[in-house]
Amino acid sequence: MTSESFTYRALPLTPGTPGVIEAKRHPGDEGHRFECELVATRSGLVVVRLPLEAPYGAVNSYGPFWARRPYNVYHLVPRDPGVPIRTRFDVLRDMRLDVTDAGGEVSYVDLYLDLWVTDGVTMWEDEEDVEAARASGVLSDADLARIVRGRMVLERGYPRIIREVRSTLRELGVRA
Repeated sequence: MTSESFTYRALPLTPGTPGVIEAKRHPGDEGHRFECELVATRSGLVVVRLPLEAPYGAVNSYGPFWARRPYNVYHLVPRDPGVPIRTRFDVLRDMRLDVTDAGGEVSYVDLYLDLWVTDGVTMWEDEEDVEAARASGVLSDADLARIVRGRMVLERGYPRIIREVRSTLRELGVRA
């Protein structure tokens, strides 16, 4: 499998749905802001949806964001049957959930390392970005330890986490 870092194009959001801004940055940069739809907010958890056009078709990207986990998840559910569901994990720090039922903002620092899972096959991505950031001094010792911890958590736990994400989405009435 090749890298998943190809271009996604945001599709229109559902009018009238509360919005959430996802503010994602890497250490030392300004980052990016994405407009998403609020799916649910619970104590310590916010779930958003971003409709996207991917090279393999239209998908709904569901993002569960937890206040205290060393990662977040993008669970990409294709709109067309037969296309594999893909899940991406970002290792991160400094998660902030400033969201109410009316919307708000989710913000965090992405520590570069990503794990893609497609049909049970895993692929680590951006390891060279981690090394470049380490070599240039952008990542602190605490960041590097968090990356190691996040990688260990995901290597052991990604199947359970994906089941949890799917279960949560089904509880919210989403095909997952």
